[in-house]
Amino acid sequence: MFHADQASWANPIEAQFGPLRTVVMGDSNHANHTVLARRLQDYLRWRNVNARYRAGGGIRK
Repeated sequence: MFHADQASWANPIEAQFGPLRTVVMGDSNHANHTVLARRLQDYLRWRNVNARYRAGGGIRK
């Protein structure tokens, strides 16, 4: 039987890597690391602008 105390400590952050992997790295063939870094930065910038929760707490309206 599975118990919550057996879950990975990293579970809250793991949910962030799925979309990152899909959007930035999925079906990609980046010319070099600079291009990959720019795509990562673009995604993170978009993710922060479109975040559901504010850094100070509460849900954006």
